[in-house]
Amino acid sequence: LRVVVDHLRGSGSVSKIGVWGRSMGAVTALLYQVEDITRLGPKNISVNAMVLDSPFADFCQLAEELVAKGRDRGVTIPSMVTRMALTMLANSVQSIAGFDIADLNTLHQVPKCILPAIFICAKRDD
Repeated sequence: LRVVVDHLRGSGSVSKIGVWGRSMGAVTALLYQVEDITRLGPKNISVNAMVLDSPFADFCQLAEELVAKGRDRGVTIPSMVTRMALTMLANSVQSIAGFDIADLNTLHQVPKCILPAIFICAKRDD
């Protein structure tokens, strides 16, 4: 997201930028805003507004809910396997991308956000 925003800002032809993200894209937009505020300060942020379509609250919780939903549909995955998979994923993400998937928790980040934002989701958002 930063590369796109920097390109748009650098073009000189864009005065306002709005970001729309869905699911992980919505979480990315939220996390970008928090990082932007930290990096540039609240008066100099690079995005002006956001539309956040179905952001999840917590990545690990989402993964566990998806596994539970699978159980309801007859797919049995032991909890131990889910925990092992999340641990392996966390280790891979940490080594490749340099962050902890436990930090993908929007509930901890939303209070830091200052941009106008519309949060949307559907009924039965499966």
